[in-house]
This record gives sequence, structure tokens and C-alpha cells, in this order.
Amino acid sequence: MDSIDLKLLDLLEINGRETVSALAAKVGLSRSSVQERIAKLESQGEIQAYTITRKRKKEGPFVRAYLLVKTNGALCHEIAPHLEKMPEVRFFESISGEIDALVCIETKTTDELAALRDKIAAFHQVCDIQTLSVMKTRIEWR
Repeated sequence: MDSIDLKLLDLLEINGRETVSALAAKVGLSRSSVQERIAKLESQGEIQAYTITRKRKKEGPFVRAYLLVKTNGALCHEIAPHLEKMPEVRFFESISGEIDALVCIETKTTDELAALRDKIAAFHQVCDIQTLSVMKTRIEWR
């Protein structure tokens, strides 16, 4: 994979509906060369899907918080199945450092947020949890 392939991937990540002709103009190659490169990237698994990003439906106000979770050892894999079943969990990532995991949750009220936080804190794998409530979103997820 060269710099042109990387540029094509970047452009398609921004807009998966970009025409091959437009991509060709942006990377300075012919349309057929870009089409061949895209086919190669697809066959190599670099491009796995063309998809859309939907505008998140907001059903009234909501509360978002990030939970910094410490586990009793590296046990993120054990709590993942439980978190996956919770619709309020937007993402769950294992991270490096003193904190083992980052969990983003969204609820309709602070009471629901507190209840969900307590539910997660009660998992036997969790030894500490810190809650960071979002005060204001400055830039939406892209």
C-alpha cells in the first residue's frame, strides 16, 4: 500500500459515495487506475464495507457520561458481554494506563445515569469507577 492508496482510503472514509472520477481528480490518476486500486483494496480487505453514518436521533434531552473503570486485573473481556446488553452504553474500550476501560453512556436523566453507574460498579470485576459527566458537547462525533 502506498501513499495514493492511503489517500484514497482517507477520501472514501470521509465520503464513501465519492465518484471514482472525483477520486481520480483528487489523487491525480486516471479513473481506471483508481478503479483498479479500489478493487485491490477491497480484495485485500482494506475496504470492508461502504456504509452510512446516521444522524443520531435525539428523543428529548439526554445525559452523557464517561466512566473510567478499573478492574481487578485486566478483566475487560469479562465485563464486555454485560455492557453489550445495555442499550445506554454507546461504546466500551479497553485502554492502557492506570484505568482499564473507558465506557460512554447516555441516559435520559441523571437518576438513570446514577443507577446504571451503580449497576456497572457492582460487577465483581470492577474495583473502582470514576464518572465524568459531559457538560456541553462542543463538536459532534463525525
